[in-house]
Amino acid sequence: MAGWSGWSGWSGWSGWSGWSGWSGWSGWSGWNGGAGGASGNPLLTQAIINSTAATVPTGAVAPTISAYAYPAKIDDKSQFESWEPNVRYELCISELLSRVEFVNVGPPGAPTSFEIKQRTGASGITSTALFKSARPNAATLNAQLALTFNAGKTVGGSSERQLRMEEIVTQLEPQMPFWATALFLQPAIKPKTMEMINLMMAFSSICCMRVKHALAVPRPASFTGELQPIVPTPAHGSFPSGHATESYAVAYGLTLLLSGKQAMINGVDVQLLAQAKRIADNRVIAGVHYHVDSQAGQLLAKASMDFLAAVATGTARFGTAHDIANAAANAAFNPAITPAQYTAATGLAQKSELICKLWDSASAEWA
Repeated sequence: MAGWSGWSGWSGWSGWSGWSGWSGWSGWSGWNGGAGGASGNPLLTQAIINSTAATVPTGAVAPTISAYAYPAKIDDKSQFESWEPNVRYELCISELLSRVEFVNVGPPGAPTSFEIKQRTGASGITSTALFKSARPNAATLNAQLALTFNAGKTVGGSSERQLRMEEIVTQLEPQMPFWATALFLQPAIKPKTMEMINLMMAFSSICCMRVKHALAVPRPASFTGELQPIVPTPAHGSFPSGHATESYAVAYGLTLLLSGKQAMINGVDVQLLAQAKRIADNRVIAGVHYHVDSQAGQLLAKASMDFLAAVATGTARFGTAHDIANAAANAAFNPAITPAQYTAATGLAQKSELICKLWDSASAEWA
């Protein structure tokens, strides 16, 4: 999951936070400060105090004021480009979250499933489910636990855990370097695309966490001491997989954003989907997820990114991801989505002018 840089309590894991070699990607560290003031460095703060005293005209009792014209109207979307990336992010994520609701389904006090739905909005915008799911039952979890237990077994003299150890550990952090190698992503060259990826990951992650909380599915290690995960087991629900949700969100989101662009014509979308599958599988092999978690994460990513594209364009349609929690208890993760799992996109969303501006700016960075 993105943002899990707080593994510092596990000595040895803390060195993976920061991705210092990929400057500017972790925490948007290159964006803070700005020209409007000091960056919190006490030496610089004192230097500015000294410089101000030496350069501002002595004896001045009031500053010289330049003329300033306010925007022509309140909530003028043209101001969007003037703000820092983190402000644009907060504006866009609030636009998305204001359009969805999280709903318990079933008898009052005893819900049987959980849904993420679009809120009823302007004319023609109806309450439509993006994602539906019940909780995997005991029989499903028992069957899935056996699959997880065997996922890291020895193959050709080396276990899958040994073969994938470097990937599993480095992917504790957001997997930006893996996507960047496929698309040649650089913050200086594709800044708006980086912002859009941040939004894709955040929206899908928030939706995922809400489902995790509602369904509260125990992690594999909750049932046996023989599994012994090779990375720390996160302290939140197992279903859906956050890594699967976010990695597939980036794959689906970029495919929609760059539709018709040369990068997609060259087949990068296929590579991104393959990377998402491998990232999801790595979490199962590591011992912290079931295959069904990955399946649900992929479907949640598909639904949330179709919805994001619909909100960004006002014309794209989104579909509904259906309950798969107990559909195939003995099955490993299969990324081939069937009509029974995801209804073809039919829902129309209320367009956000702010998200549209970011979407269009990001798309324009690509040939």
